[in-house]
Amino acid sequence: MTASDLVRNFGTWRERALRAPVYILHRGRPRLILASVELVDMLCRPLEGGDSDSLRLAALLEGSPDMIVIVDRTLNIVAASRSVRARFGGDAAHGSPATGLVASDGAAVLAAAIRRVAAGALAEAVDLPLAGEPGRRVSLAIEPHPDGVALFGRETGGATNDDRASLDETFAVSRGAAVARIDCYGFLDGPHTALATLTGIGDSMLSSLRFVSLFTIGSRGRVADMIAAVAADGEPRSGPAHLLIDSEDPRAVTVAFAPRRRKTGIEGVVALVLAVN
Repeated sequence: MTASDLVRNFGTWRERALRAPVYILHRGRPRLILASVELVDMLCRPLEGGDSDSLRLAALLEGSPDMIVIVDRTLNIVAASRSVRARFGGDAAHGSPATGLVASDGAAVLAAAIRRVAAGALAEAVDLPLAGEPGRRVSLAIEPHPDGVALFGRETGGATNDDRASLDETFAVSRGAAVARIDCYGFLDGPHTALATLTGIGDSMLSSLRFVSLFTIGSRGRVADMIAAVAADGEPRSGPAHLLIDSEDPRAVTVAFAPRRRKTGIEGVVALVLAVN
């Protein structure tokens, strides 16, 4: 969430922060965390007995809803956040190979990236197909960690999904409608064929944009509120807005939102943008 989202919907985010940490973004990257006093006290208080760093890490992974995996230099999983354990089951257990989280054709790429970062290279990022789910991918940031690396991931829909690509192409032909898939961080999750046609913004550029940035300043608050509400309670919503068009005046549209659900909960929002003639 952004700081402006927090100000407009503080009550909603406060309740969510009591269940799990809420990350506040600055320029698209996590900058601050809103968390319960109990969780912060647990992470910061002196710990007696055992390895205090390991205990704090375990507490953080247990309290985080994000995809975090700690991997040692032998490419085996040392620890994983609860969302990863719920998502992958035994494949995320201690001692399991980290490469088992991605499809076989991405395992070698992930292994090589982990070895480079663990050997002292700078952090890297990879985008790979998920194991056992054709069309699903995971974007992984690989950061140095004592005796290994830490993986921070988010799932995305794959552009290889033929039905999704065909639907997007159908909307593109109409030039008056588009489907936009929005991840839990507010960024667009491709393909964007129809949205590129509707806005005049290139598909590659759309991949780096937050969805609300496609609308006029006067519309962004309303659009952000609807996205936050749908992500919070799973109830569809719709409303008017003005879409920014490259090199043209803004276009009046209706935007409808519905939740993107998985077994582990709501993972984002899907939006239907319809031009008003």
